[in-house]
Amino acid sequence: MSHKLDKPQLRELLDRVNKQLKGKPVEVDAASLQLGDQTQAEWIPLLGLSYDPHDDAIAIVLEGLDVTISKPREIHFDGVGSQWNALDIRDAQGIQHVVELREPLLLPAA
Repeated sequence: MSHKLDKPQLRELLDRVNKQLKGKPVEVDAASLQLGDQTQAEWIPLLGLSYDPHDDAIAIVLEGLDVTISKPREIHFDGVGSQWNALDIRDAQGIQHVVELREPLLLPAA
């Protein structure tokens, strides 16, 4: 099951999610037909997620590494019921970025 997010609600939701995920290990993968599948970070503690509407970019801040996704077009939380295990972001170039959670997250109500 997937829950699509709109950009206007993204900033507030990521702030709420950060409170539950800060310091928890995540894996960040990128995939596209041109790139294939690439792991950008493997089980590194997450320091924060943020959305900047001026630059139209999502920042994934990890311990020792930052990943910036420019011009996100589709943003989904993936999981079953209220247990969510990934944030799936597709950018303007069609690259799919997946932030996998080692421990499922209870998605906060919008």
